[in-house]
Amino acid sequence: MLLLHFSDLHLGVDLYGSPDPTTGLSTRVGDFLRALDTIVDAAISKRVDAVLFTGDAFKNREPNPTLQRELARRVMRLRAADIPLVILVGNHDLPNATSRAAPTEIYSALDIGGVYVARMVDAFTLPTRSGPLQIVALPWITRQLLLSNAASRKLNDLALDEELATIISMMLGEMAAELDPTLPAVFLGHLSVQGATLGNERSVLLTSDVVMSLDALHHRSYDYVALGHIHRRQQIGTVPPAWYAGSPERVDFGEEREDKGYLLVTIEQDDSAEPRGRRTTVEPAD
Repeated sequence: MLLLHFSDLHLGVDLYGSPDPTTGLSTRVGDFLRALDTIVDAAISKRVDAVLFTGDAFKNREPNPTLQRELARRVMRLRAADIPLVILVGNHDLPNATSRAAPTEIYSALDIGGVYVARMVDAFTLPTRSGPLQIVALPWITRQLLLSNAASRKLNDLALDEELATIISMMLGEMAAELDPTLPAVFLGHLSVQGATLGNERSVLLTSDVVMSLDALHHRSYDYVALGHIHRRQQIGTVPPAWYAGSPERVDFGEEREDKGYLLVTIEQDDSAEPRGRRTTVEPAD
């Protein structure tokens, strides 16, 4: 099974750009769209089984219609090639009220087959041309999850974050325990993990972070852990491989020296591999 993992597109960033008279968009928006086109082209040419997008589609939670149209065009190219797509809702995608929709939720409302948008913690099985793939999805989670509880409202921010991390860890542990060990499984998360090296994303953060331990995510039930939110591409775990894909394009000069692109993830049968008779390899691509 071949998967493509990318993250943190931030479509709409226009720092250091100038108006493009052909499109009316910033030339920097054109840079981000070309990076996305490279990803879509690779997914189609390599006939990947699924694309995993771990959050932050847009620069902000209210992208203009032109940006939404341009993303939709790329999504539909994947669907025309019969490649399923999983999209996490990241912190830049999340509306400031729980009753409001994230911009990527339009794909759920339109019920476009093969496009799965995760706004809440969820577990599901994704059909692919190489067989079923089990997904456990953790989009960006905020403290609002706890504030409906009167006791939680009395806690300070640090205590709220610790309680939230504990609740998420318990939920993820229960989901991992229910996975079928005979089928490949991946975890998708948009969050900060202890020990990860930060890039320059602090300059574009909209909210504070709940920092999770790798142990809470790094279950041996998974064949791969796909992470988003931190812009620096990096591996933070080995069994199973756990990677931040990083952002596909430089947001500003603070990311000038960072490798950018996407990850190709291969999960293959290997009876000698521990713990589940499958081996996962990850290939960074620019």
